[in-house]
Amino acid sequence: MGAIQAVIVAGKLGEIYVCGTDGDSDAIQSVKDGNLTGTVAQDSANIGITALKGVVAAVENPSAYPASASPEKTPVSALLVKGK
Repeated sequence: MGAIQAVIVAGKLGEIYVCGTDGDSDAIQSVKDGNLTGTVAQDSANIGITALKGVVAAVENPSAYPASASPEKTPVSALLVKGK
C-alpha cells in the first residue's frame, strides 16, 4: 500500500503498475478504486490445514522426516484480485 501511495504522490498512476501480496480489505478496495493494479489474497486457512497435515504426518512417521532432510515445498492456492 505504501508503494501505491508513492506512485500516486509522484503523479505516476497509470504509468507505474503495482501489485501486492496483502489481499486485505484495503488492498482489495484500492484495486476497486483503480489505484492498485492487483493483489494476491492468500488462503490462510488452507495454509494452516496444509501445515497441520505435515505435522501430523511427521508425528505419525518420524523416521520419514529426519532433521537433516530439506523441507518440502507444498504449493497452496491463492486468489489474484486484479483491476482492469
